[in-house]
Amino acid sequence: MRAVLLIAAYAATAFAAPHTLLPRNYGGVALFNNCPNTVYSFTLTGASGLVHQSNGIAPGEWYWEPYQRPEAPDGATMKLGTAEDGSGAITQLEYSMTTLYGNDMLWYDLSNVNCGPTSVSSTAPCPFLNGGMYLRLDDPTCATATCASGDEACHDAYNLPTDNWATMGCVYGNNNLVMYMCSPENVG
Repeated sequence: MRAVLLIAAYAATAFAAPHTLLPRNYGGVALFNNCPNTVYSFTLTGASGLVHQSNGIAPGEWYWEPYQRPEAPDGATMKLGTAEDGSGAITQLEYSMTTLYGNDMLWYDLSNVNCGPTSVSSTAPCPFLNGGMYLRLDDPTCATATCASGDEACHDAYNLPTDNWATMGCVYGNNNLVMYMCSPENVG
């Protein structure tokens, strides 16, 4: 009977509504795939190279990993796309942590510099062009980024390496950074 209850509790947690994240005592990055195809995630840091790779995030599924904390000034980047080997057009979710005026800060952004019409590496459409994308922190006082479906020049994301206005910062309080792929809003 106890095993049945544990399995039922796991199933209720694993298949909960998309907006439901398990509370943790530390933060990380949560990705929700609202796309019709599998998305692959490759997390890299400047010093270490590849540190995490998803096995593929199926449509309707969550993926979570803890924050990478590379030595300053390096941050971490999650390369997100539809190719299992990470090739082709990608969108990047980038973040870093610093201390500013005694506060631990999390800096974060979305980047489409490796896809779309302004890219120098791949002019193929960005992976979340159809459906859009939405990025937020668990803390509702922190800035969000929204790219509408079909917006090839989303102002809330880097489209050129010099689009520094797309970087957002917030005091870090063990919050999750949450990205919804193929959705311009919180789909919960």
